[in-house]
Amino acid sequence: MENIKSPGSQSEHQKQTLWQVWIPLIAGILIILVLAFLVASTGLNGGEEGGRLAGISLILFTIPTLVFSFFVIVVFALLIFGIYKLTVVLPIYSFKAFTYIVLASEFIRLWADRITQPVIITREGIASLNRFLDIISLKSHK
Repeated sequence: MENIKSPGSQSEHQKQTLWQVWIPLIAGILIILVLAFLVASTGLNGGEEGGRLAGISLILFTIPTLVFSFFVIVVFALLIFGIYKLTVVLPIYSFKAFTYIVLASEFIRLWADRITQPVIITREGIASLNRFLDIISLKSHK
């Protein structure tokens, strides 16, 4: 079944986008601008209110920074712990893997020797026979 959008659903989507995205965004920007204007205007007047608002602003900027920094520290601590655990465990499994690789190479070499041994013995016998025949033919020509 085709997904056909009706004109009503398109306008409803636009209304939802307006109310759920644009209006909160614009309201947040306006609130920040008003607070910035208030801080700047009281600071210019030289009143004690400016120092109080500056302290509040400092706290409002410091708290999210501290929370984010704590999160970053926790992530780094977990990464360091994971790398530590990996370096403790990795040599053990590396040695096990190396042991299996050595066993596999010995197994392969053993069976390769067993498989090629009849061919080598046959060629060796043929070469010996040819050499023997060459020696006999050289003695008979003299």
